[in-house]
Amino acid sequence: MESSSSAIAMELDGLIYRLIPIPFVVDLVMSFVGIAILLGIISMAAVVFTYTERKICAFIQVRIAPNRVGGRFGLLQPVADMLKLMSKEDICPPVRTRVVWALSPALLFVPAALVYALFPFDAGAVLADVNVGVFLLFAISGQAVLPFLMGGYASNNKYSFIGGMRIVGQMLSCEAPLLFSCSASSC
Repeated sequence: MESSSSAIAMELDGLIYRLIPIPFVVDLVMSFVGIAILLGIISMAAVVFTYTERKICAFIQVRIAPNRVGGRFGLLQPVADMLKLMSKEDICPPVRTRVVWALSPALLFVPAALVYALFPFDAGAVLADVNVGVFLLFAISGQAVLPFLMGGYASNNKYSFIGGMRIVGQMLSCEAPLLFSCSASSC
């Protein structure tokens, strides 16, 4: 028996094939649809986690939770937070490597989003079905250290670069024992 998400995917695949009867284009469109759904799930998870965190923190601190924006329950508070963060000033060092400086935040998002491609959301609903899932998961998540080093290097300041190397060392020192413990349990 097929799961509901597989049935929806097959129905959408058939609809796209009827509109554009080129198999390569259909596969390409289905890949973009999968990526869009994945990004939507990640975005909604961030909104829900932010809202829940603020409510729990307010409960622990015995204060009123954010309830001024978006009606009685403060449901639009994460949207207001997003708008506030987007309107903040981007502080850049005057002497910097512009391309590397601009790429480092964008490259930080890539491993975080790629990790979700390995998670099976439903029976047959996985973007990348690989045999070495756990090791590929660690390999992708290990790439998250590179943007920190790039940010330190791009500022053209030796202390920032040393700080970037320090962050990379800290992150790798936490990942190595985790990888060894997971590889020992999978043998």
